[in-house]
Amino acid sequence: MNRFHFPVELIFQIFTLLIAFIIIHAAYVSIIRPQAAEFLASEQQLLKENPNHVQSQNFYVVIKDYEQEACFVLMIWALAILCFKGNLALRQKQQLGGDLLELPATLPIGLEDTRTLLERLGTIASPARKYLLTRALKTGVQRFGVTGNIQDSATAVRNVCESEMERQESELSIIRYIAWAIPSVGFIGTVRGIGAQSCCGRGYYRSNSESRRCFQLHFYCSDYLHRSDVLYSPATALPGAPGS
Repeated sequence: MNRFHFPVELIFQIFTLLIAFIIIHAAYVSIIRPQAAEFLASEQQLLKENPNHVQSQNFYVVIKDYEQEACFVLMIWALAILCFKGNLALRQKQQLGGDLLELPATLPIGLEDTRTLLERLGTIASPARKYLLTRALKTGVQRFGVTGNIQDSATAVRNVCESEMERQESELSIIRYIAWAIPSVGFIGTVRGIGAQSCCGRGYYRSNSESRRCFQLHFYCSDYLHRSDVLYSPATALPGAPGS
């Protein structure tokens, strides 16, 4: 009878995603976006007072948008998944140093010993019972007890290890998807930022149209007055003209 296995890793991934979103969004709402808005407001005030003011860079302004927030959430989520899998791999590596079967080094194993060996493997605690070494030994002992052939037992152990390798490879696919998604989301943010800057540039162009017209009028008037001074200066004035 198959027992129900609680999906610990799936629940861990879901909760870590929610926790990462809550923490990052709280930091954005309480710290990053208010700081960015305050900095932009101060820069606008400085530009009004001094049009030649050179704007400085600010870290909060760079990361204030939603794309950067999504990237931070995905990064924290991926790191949490890697830490979970790394901890699991470390515990399974520590199990390799133990003697699970507790057999003498010079004692051969016969068919009559398989039941005793399976009972010893069954006494292992629940978390370690699902590890690769425990499952591989149990499969090998069971196959040896049925066939009595060491080659068949080794083939069964190899199949268990290969299936575990494929499972680990498939479970790491979410990390590859996250590693692909972060640059894609960043590219979307770059395109949106360029579009926003273009709109701001057009608005600045329209808002300063009156100033440009005044500058052009001032330039034309200065040029006209300069030409008038040259044409009607006392050195070039006609005899009898006023001011000659």
